Amino acid sequence: MFFTAVPFHSLYTHDIGFVKHFIFLSVCPVELPKCFLLLLKNPIYMLINLDSVFKFSIVTGFLTFIPKYLETQFEIPTGEASLYAGKLSLLIMG
Repeated sequence: MFFTAVPFHSLYTHDIGFVKHFIFLSVCPVELPKCFLLLLKNPIYMLINLDSVFKFSIVTGFLTFIPKYLETQFEIPTGEASLYAGKLSLLIMG
């Protein structure tokens, strides 16, 4: 969260006619707590973070047990079941 939060928070746009210029503000250590507080108060940013946490926890649980399930239910070798689980994880994660 730290590596994505600080750069995005310190960018702002400047409208000059039809062109938008991005200007990077230098963030001094005194302003960091204020930046984090603003990010923690942003409900959309926090919901996106929670969505990522839940998505990755579901996929992690799925990937832990799916090869063994494929082995027992479809009687396929271990390596083949792992390959199928890897392909499924790529499809799920997009």
